[in-house]
Amino acid sequence: MNKMIKVLYDKKNRAVPFMEEDIALVKQIAVSGSPSGKIDLIFLLEEYIEDWSYEILRMLSKDSNETVRVHAITKLSQFLKTQDFWTLYEEFSDDTPFVTAAAAAVDYIGIEKEIDQGIRIRRLLEIKEKVPDSLV
Repeated sequence: MNKMIKVLYDKKNRAVPFMEEDIALVKQIAVSGSPSGKIDLIFLLEEYIEDWSYEILRMLSKDSNETVRVHAITKLSQFLKTQDFWTLYEEFSDDTPFVTAAAAAVDYIGIEKEIDQGIRIRRLLEIKEKVPDSLV
C-alpha cells in the first residue's frame, strides 16, 4: 500500500492532476489500507479541496481506527461546507472517545465560517449535554 501512496505523492509533487484511475486508487487505499497508510492518504488529500477528496475524507472520518478518524475530521474541518457545521456532530455522537475532537472541529468550522459566537457556544453546550463524560 505504501508504494501506491508514494506514486500519488509523486504525482502531487510534480503537479500532475489526478485522473480517474488515481482517484480510484485513493478510494482503494481509504477502504483497505492500513491505518498508517490512511493517515498518509489524509495528509495527501489536504492538497485536493475537491468534491471527491471531501467525500473520501468524510468516509475516513468514520473509520474503525480512532487515530484515522481524528486526522480525517481535522482535515475535513479545513474545507467543510457550512451546512455540515450543523450536522457533523450527530454523526459522531455515539463515539464518546471521538466527541472532543469532533466538537473542536465543529467549533473551528464555526470560527472559520464566522458563525456567531453565541451560536457556537450553544452548539458546544448541546454536545456537552448529550455526552456529559466528554471533555467538551
